[in-house]
Amino acid sequence: MTAGEFAGRVVAVAAGLIAAGIRPGDRIGLMASASMDWAVCDFAIWTAGAVTVPVYETSSAEQVRWVLSDSGAVAVFAENAPRAAVIRQAQVATVEAVWVLDAGGLDRLTRIGAQVSADEVLERRHAVTPEMPPTVVYTSGTTGRPKGCVISHGNLTEAVRAITGAPGIGEYVLTPDASVLLFLPLSHTLARVVALCVIHAGRRIGYLGDLSEMPAALTVFRPTILLAVPRVFEKFAAAAREQAEAGGHHRLFAAAEATGHHMEQGGPQSGPARAAAARGVQPPGLCAAARDRRGPGGLGSQRRGAAE
Repeated sequence: MTAGEFAGRVVAVAAGLIAAGIRPGDRIGLMASASMDWAVCDFAIWTAGAVTVPVYETSSAEQVRWVLSDSGAVAVFAENAPRAAVIRQAQVATVEAVWVLDAGGLDRLTRIGAQVSADEVLERRHAVTPEMPPTVVYTSGTTGRPKGCVISHGNLTEAVRAITGAPGIGEYVLTPDASVLLFLPLSHTLARVVALCVIHAGRRIGYLGDLSEMPAALTVFRPTILLAVPRVFEKFAAAAREQAEAGGHHRLFAAAEATGHHMEQGGPQSGPARAAAARGVQPPGLCAAARDRRGPGGLGSQRRGAAE
């Protein structure tokens, strides 16, 4: 999908939301794994002036009930029939519509949105201000009931500016040929903000909802950036080690692993890393940049700007 096709899809779904009676400020739940449809829904909700409420796809009916009722959601996007069943089981009084993604939910919205003019969609979009919230993000609830955090368009904009403007990001990370494969849940702010950074920079982005498909996806998509928590990389390493040992290549794998550790501790470098080291600059990753910019201009900032 090209950037133009993505934008067209977003506008068409936003028109469908307007035709379905969604008003500015309405909360809309989004319960799905990482996918292009997730991104389309998120941007379409914002374009219609509404607010996305991500719901972890592993949530129980009780957790779904709390998040949707606490946020006052009036509608929900569900990835598939099982997710939709959980939402209906939650019996949230405020929810009036459930659109199932893999059952043609977006296509149906696009069809009813044909009656909404492009000017009306544009008017909704232009009415959005930096102070307005594009999303309410809930905690996982491991220490009690999930708590909702209201994030403004200005917050997201400044987070993107802080990360993409950090030293080394444009030079070493979001290079002209950069591409990122996202498989972390977009319900997490980390993956969502990184996706916004990549889109803002005009770079290639892919979504993977099933981690078991990672080996094939890496071969086909060939990303330059992978975003993950340490535990995920540990699992990748363990699987690679097991495969190497099964093929009688345990010594080769051990040597490669030792080389990696040596490089990590400041051993011989090559290419851009060596050039950066010569200038006293360590090429940062997006996560490091986000961590270093938690002050003014980070996610907690209320400075002005509209989400891009």
